Formats: sequence, structure tokens, C-alpha cells
Amino acid sequence: MLRSLLTQMRQIRQSVPTITLQMLIVTLVLSRLHFGNAVPISLPACLLHWVQSVQNAAAQLIYRLRHSDNITDALLNLH
Repeated sequence: MLRSLLTQMRQIRQSVPTITLQMLIVTLVLSRLHFGNAVPISLPACLLHWVQSVQNAAAQLIYRLRHSDNITDALLNLH
């Protein structure tokens, strides 16, 4: 569900300002991730990897990064 939401936002990113896209993604995607994962210590590794990949995809979408770009600074800016 979250991946499809990111795909839909990728389609509109040229039509909206970056700050608007960032607010949409943080509100709709990242808040949903944090809601279900308040304590990530008890998560299995496969689920933790999925959460990290969704966060990375959201940051890449907001900051228009390629897969090969460093994502660390973008993730820090989102939080």
C-alpha cells in the first residue's frame, strides 16, 4: 500500500512544489510507518528492511535522488 502511494506521488511531483510534496509524503507515508513501528527493536529483520526501504524511497522521491546517491543526509533532513 505504501509503495503504491509513493508511486502515485512520483506521478505528481512535477506538478507540485517540493515543499508540498515533502509535506504530503511525511504526513501520509512516514507517519503511517511510525504509527505501526513505535518500538522497532522487536521487529523481525525482514520487516525492518521493508520499513527502511520505504523510508529510502520517500527520501529519494522528495529530494529527487538516484538509487546510487547517498541517502543519509536526506533522511536526516526528513526527521
